Amino acid sequence: MSITTETRRAAHEDIKPEKHFRHQQIMEAITEHGPMTVDEVMEVLGYHDPNQVRPRLTELTQAGALCTIGKRRSRRSGKMVAVWAINEQKETAPGAANTEGGSQAKA
Repeated sequence: MSITTETRRAAHEDIKPEKHFRHQQIMEAITEHGPMTVDEVMEVLGYHDPNQVRPRLTELTQAGALCTIGKRRSRRSGKMVAVWAINEQKETAPGAANTEGGSQAKA
């Protein structure tokens, strides 16, 4: 195992107990304040390190809870950065019960 793999795994193990809590915090912040950049999420939640937020945004996107909707200029870096929003177009997995209150299309 490489050193970077080891350190990445160690960092992941350290954050595991807090991941669900951070996911909730991020979802609540974006729900309350609307679409946000990483810097804006950090500011609202009081985090100082982008690595406390970025990996959680990636996980929430992979889970289908968030999506990127565009870009805007970061107040911190001045560079164009992604804007994250609640994914309103959650898809129901094939064959799964639709929990969004609509009806599923029949094949």
